[in-house]
Amino acid sequence: MSRSTLASVIPENFDISANAEHEGKTEIDFRTPGTYSVNSRYRLLCSTIGISPRGLALSVMIKPKPRDKIDAVFETIGCVQGHVSEIIEVGFILTVDPTIHRTLCEQIAFLAIPTSNDADRRHFRIEPRNPETMIKIGTNIFPANIVDFSISGACIETDASLSLKEKIVFPRSTKAKVVRLLGNRRFGVEFERQFASHEFTRTTRL
Repeated sequence: MSRSTLASVIPENFDISANAEHEGKTEIDFRTPGTYSVNSRYRLLCSTIGISPRGLALSVMIKPKPRDKIDAVFETIGCVQGHVSEIIEVGFILTVDPTIHRTLCEQIAFLAIPTSNDADRRHFRIEPRNPETMIKIGTNIFPANIVDFSISGACIETDASLSLKEKIVFPRSTKAKVVRLLGNRRFGVEFERQFASHEFTRTTRL
């Protein structure tokens, strides 16, 4: 479902703009539309409200029940999975894996208070469940670790000697090119094809 389609059917109280006055707050307001399923059933519209130590707050038209399993997909932050911990007036609080929660807090803070013009960093980055991988450069294959990745690129660590714009291929034929030399054997790569939001989870294999 496209952003324009979402915007046409989201209720009036679904604010998809980001409030930028959050520095120093433990709760960060951030609105972006998406969809969610409950216990692997249905596909309903939702919007983030913000994130806090309690979890990710979502505004929804149909409320689930406490402890229901939620799979949500957002254009800017990809897939988020968790369970309903609390029902609130406009929706519910979604609790997620602590590592994902920490990364979400960092990314949403960045999206709500932009500090960089680097568009690539505006995509939600997560630490992969299986960081060990291989990269192919021409006919040569080298071991590598994925530090983190987003729908558009990744930070990798490898002993291979890489240069800017050099093309690499991951085991599942994901093609990328080197766009940053980060030092300490780390490199920033950009995927040839950006992942769709629904394809992007912590278990995604490149």
